[in-house]
Amino acid sequence: MEPRDIACLYKIKQRYGGAIKVTSHAKAVRFRLHHKAGILQVIKDLNGLFQNPIRIAQFIKVCSQYKVEALSSVKLDYTSAYLSGLFDSDGSIYYNQESMQVFITISQKDPFLLNLLAYIYGGKVFSSHSKNTAYKWTINRKMDVLSLINNYFHWNNCVSAKNKKFGLVKHFYYLSSIGGPKASPESPLGKSFTKFVKRWENTNNVD
Repeated sequence: MEPRDIACLYKIKQRYGGAIKVTSHAKAVRFRLHHKAGILQVIKDLNGLFQNPIRIAQFIKVCSQYKVEALSSVKLDYTSAYLSGLFDSDGSIYYNQESMQVFITISQKDPFLLNLLAYIYGGKVFSSHSKNTAYKWTINRKMDVLSLINNYFHWNNCVSAKNKKFGLVKHFYYLSSIGGPKASPESPLGKSFTKFVKRWENTNNVD
């Protein structure tokens, strides 16, 4: 993961053991687990919770290796913590000053998971122009964004640094409603928006 999200890996390490190391190019940190006791605990904790068909096939092979029965996947519902974990790894939240919209997105190479999210949480799935991902699930209507933050992420907190942005979304909507993004940088309103931008960008920094 990105260095700013190392807290996610330490939370995993605290439960399962293993090691965390900075990659050779120092742009990411990696968690690695190879002792049997930790792996068996991971299998126990995740058994039946996978939704991605590719990961399910991989997990079945691991279960076979350790002689553990692979359980059928549970059906996702609105309260499932699966979305918050997926958002920690593959999601993003950003705003557009021109349209004054906030976008909550998750990108994947295959649309299967994203279509599942759209069915449960709303939003739409689009083809992506990124070289690394082919599809993107997006929620950007103000009512839907606030509903997801208040009714889902409030109860299923993310561990990554992206979680800090959720607390700033309402302030962005407020400043946008009174013309903050388009105000003169020298005006009191413009200065307030500049301060907001700095707070938003600071969430990307490692504490």
